Amino acid sequence: MTGPGEVPRRVAAPWLALLVAGGLAPVAASAPTGEPQVVAPPVERVVPQDPALDPAAPPPPDPAVLATSLAPLLADDALGPSPAVSVRDLATGAELAQRDSTTPVEPASTAKIVTAAAALDVLGADWRLVTRVGWVPATERGGDRPALVLVGGGDLLLAPGAGDPGTVDGRVGLGDLARSAVLAVLEGDPGERLLAPDAAGVDVLVDDSLLGAPQQLLRSPGDAFFAATPASLAVSAGRLGAGAGRDDDPAGTAALAFADAVEDELARVLGADAPAVGSPVVTTRPVALPVVVAEARSAPLADVLSYLLVTSDNTIADSVAGLVAAEQGRSTTLASASDTIVEVVEARGVDLGATDLTDGSGLSDDSVATAAGLTALLAAAAAAPDEDDLRLLPHLLPVAGLEGTLDDRFGVDSAAAAGRGVVRAKTGTLTGTTALAGVVTAADGRGLAFAVLTDEVPAGSTAAARRAVDRVAAAVAACC
Repeated sequence: MTGPGEVPRRVAAPWLALLVAGGLAPVAASAPTGEPQVVAPPVERVVPQDPALDPAAPPPPDPAVLATSLAPLLADDALGPSPAVSVRDLATGAELAQRDSTTPVEPASTAKIVTAAAALDVLGADWRLVTRVGWVPATERGGDRPALVLVGGGDLLLAPGAGDPGTVDGRVGLGDLARSAVLAVLEGDPGERLLAPDAAGVDVLVDDSLLGAPQQLLRSPGDAFFAATPASLAVSAGRLGAGAGRDDDPAGTAALAFADAVEDELARVLGADAPAVGSPVVTTRPVALPVVVAEARSAPLADVLSYLLVTSDNTIADSVAGLVAAEQGRSTTLASASDTIVEVVEARGVDLGATDLTDGSGLSDDSVATAAGLTALLAAAAAAPDEDDLRLLPHLLPVAGLEGTLDDRFGVDSAAAAGRGVVRAKTGTLTGTTALAGVVTAADGRGLAFAVLTDEVPAGSTAAARRAVDRVAAAVAACC
């Protein structure tokens, strides 16, 4: 069974070489698809808490004790022969225990942690995705029909009709934008209106140039169920409904919704005199806007990032990586964007090791990351100063037993129960790969980061592997 945004892997990684044989190794304290899941009962939110505690607070766990407690859990056959593991103290950044923590392993959706970190660093928590509507007079188009131009700004969570300011998904409504745009072009006396009373009609264009470049294609036809085609705007991230996969033309779907709303609004205001609205046309070439007649802003980026991490939405994650690349003046293709987010994080001094991502979502089975790199990033975020938006990263992760892809986890067996309401983590699942990376406040109050990655899960053992990594995280939480 796979969670939202987490999918079967097509091919196992044949190149994986285990660099360290044997069991979990303590580190010197001075060193810096399967069976249905059981839905656990609701839990009270114990977090958010600040996992980066003062080093003078309770001492970090004894590495030897931690290694001893985790070793039998990591011997679970469901995790394959050698899962990669890292446990790191958030206050000092020291890695307390590790097993193959620098070995490159497929990260699956834990790669979204890197994407979110880069976005917080480059764009900032308060950054908004802006969707605009422009007006191009007929004279500038060389014809007798003016055009309303809907310009995608990267917001993939548009509502087809009215927006809801209290939500993240659907905060901005295409219907609201259409109403504002129509009222703007009809404002004033007939002789002063942008839309002349005798106009032959109105065309609708959609500028999909920001993220919808033709060269940025899906990784394979099989990915279409789990991620929409890249676009600069979409309705509800291109979701087509339960079990129906994702839209292969999200910009076109948004264009149709907007054109219908424009037509309805013109008819509401002008009645039988309303000009005809042409079929919408989507272009990946930027359209110059002589006049902007309407715009709307998404929820703050921190809320969008929380949404993508909690739901593990591949489409949004890849688009956010593209937005980071665009802000850096780079190409927004998946290849360029994935290189950019890694470079942004490493430029902060975070050692991601052998991490090599090929998208921003972890959907690709060509990406690799390291357990040590993920815990190093989480520790750097937890230790960031208050004014640094990266500090929000641990707080954006879903809570075990409560939210998103963790809502039915840590309640299946008693060995994992200690993590419910305490663990904040990003899940990762592909066929043959199971991963979990996040933060906990241990039983003694110490903040710890952990990562467990394995891409050699035996066939049919996905559910068992999830339970196994949950037990590892719960043991870290119960330490020491």
